[in-house]
Amino acid sequence: MPVPYRDADGLTYRQRRFAEEYPVDFNGTKAAIRAKYSERSAHAQATHLLKNPKVTAAIAKRVDVLTRAADVSTRKVIDSLYKLAFCDIRRAVAWDGDMVWVKPSDDLPDDVAFAVQEVRETRGGTSIKFHSRLQALDLLGKYLDLLVNKHPVTGPDGGPTQVEPTIPLEMLSTETKRRIIAELEGADSDSSVG
Repeated sequence: MPVPYRDADGLTYRQRRFAEEYPVDFNGTKAAIRAKYSERSAHAQATHLLKNPKVTAAIAKRVDVLTRAADVSTRKVIDSLYKLAFCDIRRAVAWDGDMVWVKPSDDLPDDVAFAVQEVRETRGGTSIKFHSRLQALDLLGKYLDLLVNKHPVTGPDGGPTQVEPTIPLEMLSTETKRRIIAELEGADSDSSVG
């Protein structure tokens, strides 16, 4: 059986195609099918390919190229989340008593226009909807490690956790060592009775 051709990174043609297709939707089965693997075995092939260090390195390179081409950076994502999280509605609408005015789109600053999700006419007038401020704050908090999930540790029945101090044997007196040995021997004889 002939040895399949491998490129400079040591990948076969289909492995290379998989590495190029996977970042399209990050769905291994679909990427395997697009890379000309059998539909019946695509899931298994994808699982196998995603464990191959050469393939995962090629995927990482491809994602890096796509990210650079799209000009996406961590800084831009953080800036975008910041715009959504801290947009002030007063920069898009004005109100006085019962009247509400939506400012003309040409007058909106770029960061406010970015935060607007939808503008539409309704029976009652113009409706403006912003992207979720809470979701943006949640994502920012997670990225910046501001929101830490705390898991309390408790002992039996929700009581305090019992911690036994550990002392090196060299620090114990001879009398204490003898007492511990006697207690352990007593525990051994108690457990053998029965």
